[in-house]
Amino acid sequence: MTFTRRAMIACAASFAVAAPTVGLAQDGPSIHVLKDPNCGCCTAWIEILREDSEAS
Repeated sequence: MTFTRRAMIACAASFAVAAPTVGLAQDGPSIHVLKDPNCGCCTAWIEILREDSEAS
């Protein structure tokens, strides 16, 4: 497989687009949870996610 000029330009362009967003990913993805007041599963799942994010 050869690395063509077109491939190099495509890689450089994708890096230039992605580079500014690298610093934003440090906090991790945000998650929106819709809780059902009749179920405790959502609350337990939120606690698991919080513990995992604090451990990272």
